[in-house]
Amino acid sequence: MLCDEEAQKREAEESGMALPQG
Repeated sequence: MLCDEEAQKREAEESGMALPQG
């Protein structure tokens, strides 16, 4: 299972907040 931090980071990436878009 993924840690809480990993899970939150995953959600952020899915939302496009952790990834620089344009």
